[in-house]
Amino acid sequence: MGLFDTIRNIFGGKSASSTPEQTPSPSTGSDQSAFWQSNMQPTPQPTQSVNLCTNACGRPTDWHGHALCRICWAESNPTRPISPSRMNSYHAVIASSGATGQDETTFRTNLMNNRGFYPEHVDALCASPTLRSLMGW
Repeated sequence: MGLFDTIRNIFGGKSASSTPEQTPSPSTGSDQSAFWQSNMQPTPQPTQSVNLCTNACGRPTDWHGHALCRICWAESNPTRPISPSRMNSYHAVIASSGATGQDETTFRTNLMNNRGFYPEHVDALCASPTLRSLMGW
């Protein structure tokens, strides 16, 4: 029996040889397909958490060991402070544009014309609450 006949037999095809060879099964020696059909169990699916949020929102908790769902946890935990390296980046952008204390329009113009920022990046930067508070807007 050749390699292609073996592959064909694995996938249920008929052998090209006139006398097909029977491969014994690991446990009983009967037909392989019957062995695999009787012994293959479906893969267990992950189950949903039955623990409901203790905030009475009705959503299940997704994290093991947590009493709150993700939404209630995010609402009860305020945002973390800005890291020093990120704050330094904001200060570097403000200083490079030369727009300290200027209005938003001047700041946008300086970034796009003098520093080569793309308009969509300037829009995202100006929408940041951190930059708005640093610039006093």
